[in-house]
Amino acid sequence: MERIATAVALLVLCNALLAQVPYPPNCIQNVDWASGAHQSTVTQPIEAPCSSASQVTISGTAEVEFTSGTSVHLTNGFHAGGFSGTGSFRARIDEGLGAPADLVLIAPDPGTHIQDNLVHVEKWEKLEVGLRLPQVYLAAVDSFFTHYYSNSTNNTATPGHVDAAHDLNPYADDSLQVVMTVTSPTGAHRMQWGFYMREAHWRSDDPLARLTADTANPLDRYRIRFRFAPDEEGLWLYSLAVRAPHTRTLADVPLPSLAHSGYAFQCDPPLEDNHGFLHVNTTNRRLLQFDDGTAFLGMGTNMCGIRHRWILDDLPPGTWGAWYRYYLRDRKIMMQTMRQLHAVGGNYLRLALTWDQSAMEWVNAGVYDSFYNDLPCNDDSNGGILDTGNCQYTAWDLDRTLDSARADQLYLQICVEPNCPGRGGETTGWGNHPYVRSFLYPYRDPGTGVLDTKRFFFTPDTNGDPQYNAGVFYYWKRKYKYMLSRWGYSVNIAALEPFNEVDLLLGRDSVTIGSTSDCCPESYGFWPKDTALPATMDHWYSKLAQYVRGVQVPENPAASPLGENRKLFLVSYADPDHWTDSSLYYRHFTNPDIDLIDAHMYLYQDTSKENLPDWGMRWNFDKTQRLRNTVTGTPPEARKPINAGEGNYWSHMEFGSWNEQIEKVFHNYDVSFHNELWAGAFSGKFATGMTWLWERVFWWEGSLTPPPPDPSSLVYLQHQFPGGYSNALGDTNYVDIGGLAVPIVNRNLFHQFKPLADMLSNPALQDYDFFNWSFAPHKIHDTANGVESYYLVNESGTMAIGWVHNLSAWTMNNYYLSSGLQNFLGCTSPTTDTVSLPGFAQDHDLYITYFPTPMNASVPPNDPITSTSTGRALLDLSDDPLNGIANNYLDTLHSDYAFIIAPYPVSRSMFVPNVVDLSSAVLDWDFSIYPNPASDELFVRLPDSTPKDIVLYDLTGRRVHSWSSMSGPIRLRLIGNLAKGAYCVQVSDATTTKVKRLIIQ
Repeated sequence: MERIATAVALLVLCNALLAQVPYPPNCIQNVDWASGAHQSTVTQPIEAPCSSASQVTISGTAEVEFTSGTSVHLTNGFHAGGFSGTGSFRARIDEGLGAPADLVLIAPDPGTHIQDNLVHVEKWEKLEVGLRLPQVYLAAVDSFFTHYYSNSTNNTATPGHVDAAHDLNPYADDSLQVVMTVTSPTGAHRMQWGFYMREAHWRSDDPLARLTADTANPLDRYRIRFRFAPDEEGLWLYSLAVRAPHTRTLADVPLPSLAHSGYAFQCDPPLEDNHGFLHVNTTNRRLLQFDDGTAFLGMGTNMCGIRHRWILDDLPPGTWGAWYRYYLRDRKIMMQTMRQLHAVGGNYLRLALTWDQSAMEWVNAGVYDSFYNDLPCNDDSNGGILDTGNCQYTAWDLDRTLDSARADQLYLQICVEPNCPGRGGETTGWGNHPYVRSFLYPYRDPGTGVLDTKRFFFTPDTNGDPQYNAGVFYYWKRKYKYMLSRWGYSVNIAALEPFNEVDLLLGRDSVTIGSTSDCCPESYGFWPKDTALPATMDHWYSKLAQYVRGVQVPENPAASPLGENRKLFLVSYADPDHWTDSSLYYRHFTNPDIDLIDAHMYLYQDTSKENLPDWGMRWNFDKTQRLRNTVTGTPPEARKPINAGEGNYWSHMEFGSWNEQIEKVFHNYDVSFHNELWAGAFSGKFATGMTWLWERVFWWEGSLTPPPPDPSSLVYLQHQFPGGYSNALGDTNYVDIGGLAVPIVNRNLFHQFKPLADMLSNPALQDYDFFNWSFAPHKIHDTANGVESYYLVNESGTMAIGWVHNLSAWTMNNYYLSSGLQNFLGCTSPTTDTVSLPGFAQDHDLYITYFPTPMNASVPPNDPITSTSTGRALLDLSDDPLNGIANNYLDTLHSDYAFIIAPYPVSRSMFVPNVVDLSSAVLDWDFSIYPNPASDELFVRLPDSTPKDIVLYDLTGRRVHSWSSMSGPIRLRLIGNLAKGAYCVQVSDATTTKVKRLIIQ
């Protein structure tokens, strides 16, 4: 079957969602049964065979029976006869097997993925089917919602009105049990839970349109969905089961169990751009790696859907919640952002499931549907948000976000709970968290107002021990089962971050909460440190991860672990003040059930460090290395990859009515983001660029405050008055630099990713597979000479990639707010043209290749050879040194360079040119080996693509290793167990043999 491009497939899929496509008939073909018993009992129609070229032959003593819930169709190519003994063939209809029309195929696109009545799904792509519940189930579900929202006009829940015996909560996994049982091509069995969902759409094309129910959608009747991504090529079989063991009809008759069986699909090879799921690279334990071995360094930003200051001005005065509402314009800008990031080589986004955008459960515990976000305080004087919402609509929207992520090859770090009980945010966030409302507030200390935050994780039993199958943890497990049933199939979910900044949960340390903390008045007062909280959180992570990734128990699907062993769990932190107290607050570092660490470290203007320009990047590097290597207290083989998952410059200034961060206006964040991106890429983190200023990087419409007016400037009065400075993308603002009018164009910054992505795609790095092997991060921060460098060196000390930078090229030497508050031309040149980099193996001649860091630029420095006689590589930039200001602007082309240092010349071209003309090729070719001497790895660079044999001999003539029909640059790691000494490398083709001596040390 022809395989189609993923982006096109997803576009077709989105259109196909408007149609109903019954699951194709069960095909029986390519069989020749002359003996034995063969029974096929399925729900859907049987066709034998589906293709006349794939015959079915039944004869001899074979006993064969076809049983279908609807029809059996015997076509050309079916033969039954010549029986002997008890041989027989029988076909029959059993209407008790279920209605085949109740199941439809939703993904992949039926128009392109059904061949000979067999569904084809590429490896790691989504199979989605929809199941229509029978009327007796629908009545019980409708009755539940009628009672749960009775006497309400604003989605306020009335759970006390539910008839427990006759109402069916479709989100309660122990009440409505929907399970897909799957058999892989190699015979392995697994379960995939189904989920209940509602179709949604946007009310109109208006930018301020909101999400609403789409009951007219033909697929809305198929509210039970199953999603699954096969990870093994070949023929898969599956069946579906539906039970509601605790619910009865109004006539007190148990709801009948349902079974649908006999379904199959063929898993084809993966599409070219799908590399599978991500896991920790066990070789270097710094980065992530795909199933197919492809290395992954994340490049992207944080991103939530809501940044619309201007909407507050477009709504009537006193409108509550306008800032927090999720509109169609937000969705469109998010999708545009994802496409833009993909277009410049980005691949990573951190997405928070906020209550106003993507949270799957809000206000109402265990019901992922409508809610009323009322004021959480007894006294509403401290603000709050009044609004209605529906988690099913935002979940439908998140479905489309994941489809877009797949099309744009973006991988998402999902922050599940950005709203947790913390020092602030109670009235606008966590005060309406369903578990706070149900499991914390009822136990508030009436005298002090203190909440026992441990109850956010576990409900204690009468002995004070945590309950795992009751209380709040029961709801946590239900929530993760729903989330992973709906989205766990997606390879584009890189990691799950259960909580945002766990160290800011109430109880982390002693704190006084008052009226300025955005908390309810009943919470005001002194909150003492709860030293038992860190251990409780750590235990929660382990129990939850073990539930998600544990071995499935098919005989008890309602209580079974999920078996989602491909999911990575991440813990994020905010406050560095307690990082030295790892034994108490940071025990997650050593928890084997946690895979990744994320430290949020913003970079602030610090007047005490003005003599150390750009000190924040060095501080960020040092902190993350200490977190990984020291604070964890673990050996290298158990250390966790780490990232700075929130981090950007914040330079707060006041000018007139302006009282904000200058990075949000003019060009001010350009150089800063550039520095964050390049320094982060070569600091040993698993991602880079993770700014919280995503709306500035992509210049979201209506999200950035206009710069303040400057009426004392003649330049301002001449060029900007009376309209003032503009915050619209593409507009030009004229700023006053010493009386000169200097134009600054409002532009986005996402283009900064492109040069980095191009460099990391360099064929030399791909040949070497640099990121899949061990490497160590290094830094040079030379304040005396005004230069810095961040770089990674491989294990053998023979190759490095990195970035060298003029320390003076940073925020506070290149900002503008007004004619009297600016340092637009403050960048100066370093006092040196050379940078000495330690960390290399001694006595090697290495090639240095420089790369541009701006887009569409050439690199002036020559590409020299450096000798590492002292274990250092020397960057000599004297022929085009790092500069400061050029043409009244800080030119990043001359303020920093990226580089690759390797044992062989590296081309800056994205493509390796074919320098061999085979029509006139000279047979006398040669090859090269490096490094030499070698220790544990050897590279062999061959002259062309003609296959050649490689043999390694010792000096006695004994063949040690051999490789046949090799071409291209070859990386050999089979010499680490060889004795030190001299060897010979022989390379030969059909006509010529070449030999070189190799020293192993």
